[in-house]
Amino acid sequence: RAHREKETAGVAAAAAGAHELFQMLDLNGDGALDALEMMTALQDVDEVVDFVKASPELRPLLSKASFMSTFKAIDLDEGGSVDRTEFVSYIVELTKKRLRTVAAADDNGQPQPKQPQPKKKKSSICSVS
Repeated sequence: RAHREKETAGVAAAAAGAHELFQMLDLNGDGALDALEMMTALQDVDEVVDFVKASPELRPLLSKASFMSTFKAIDLDEGGSVDRTEFVSYIVELTKKRLRTVAAADDNGQPQPKQPQPKKKKSSICSVS
């Protein structure tokens, strides 16, 4: 029950933060974010950068390497822009996943063990000089 209450509070806080952040990102006030508008806000608005840095769910937006894949993941209807509902839904869902992982770790007293990964075979190709 305590985990459920923490999750509910965490999700509510994430949703409120997502609404606030969307407002800051929506530079032209049209209710939709395209990639350029989001990128501009992430580069030019210090408050946006600080907000995103504080959010594990959104930090990938700060990396040029992962920006577009993250933007596309947020764009749930694949329409090329992100509306407030898509943005909030994305953050809430990732927040729920993160909080459940934390709760599972708390229940066991330790993080969930990772599944063993198969070891990579060493290459049998040798280079001769």
